Amino acid sequence: MNVPSPAVADKIAYLLATGISMVETVSFWLECLMRKIMQALGMRTPDSKEELTESLTRHVLRRLTAK
Repeated sequence: MNVPSPAVADKIAYLLATGISMVETVSFWLECLMRKIMQALGMRTPDSKEELTESLTRHVLRRLTAK
């Protein structure tokens, strides 16, 4: 079995760390956007991000596009 060289392993680790950081940033901004959309639609905003489920997000976006 071929073992990746340290340089390749370092690059993979860097890409994974960068990807995680990017996902956290995008997640934050999407949460903010969803809260603003819900406020604009007159909906109650969730108390925690765990309440922003996929089905709630789908419901909010459907209400937004129906307007």
